[in-house]
Amino acid sequence: MRQQLRTIASGLSIPYELLSGDVSQVTFASGRHSLLEFRRQVESIQHHLIVFGLLRPVWAAWVRLAVAAGQLPGNPEDYSTVRWIAPTIQMLDPAAEIRSMIAAQRAGYISRSEIVANSGWDAEEIEAELAADNARADALDLVLDSDPRRVTQQGQTQEGGPSAA
Repeated sequence: MRQQLRTIASGLSIPYELLSGDVSQVTFASGRHSLLEFRRQVESIQHHLIVFGLLRPVWAAWVRLAVAAGQLPGNPEDYSTVRWIAPTIQMLDPAAEIRSMIAAQRAGYISRSEIVANSGWDAEEIEAELAADNARADALDLVLDSDPRRVTQQGQTQEGGPSAA
C-alpha cells in the first residue's frame, strides 16, 4: 500500500506525506525539504498558470467592459497595474522564517512592504494600525514589552523612546 501511495504521490508531484498523512518515516529536515519544494511548485502554478492564464485576462476584460459601461472613469490602461497576491502558505517554523525575513530586509534584499504583502496583508493598513496602537499606548502612558520604541528584545528600557523627552 505504501509503495502504491508513493507512486501516486510521485505522479501527482506532491509529497507522499501530504497524500497519505503518514509521517512515520520522515525526519523534520527531510519533511521540511519536501514541503518547501512542494510550496515552490504551488507558487509557480499560482503565478504562471492562474495569474497569467486566468486572472490577468479576466481582469483586463472586466476593466474594458466597466470603462465602456461608464462604471469606471478613464481608460482601461489606467487599471493595468494590479498586484496579485496568492493565499499564504502557513510557515513551517515561524520563528526561523521571520528571522530570515528580517535578515533579508535588513540586507536590502526585500522591502518591509513586500514582506507584509507576501503574508497577504496591506502594509499601509498595518502601519496605520501600528500608529493608532502606539498613539493610544502613549496617551495612556503604557509601556508594553512588545513596543520596540521603548523596550529592547531583552526587556531593557530603550533610550530615546517616546517618553524619553
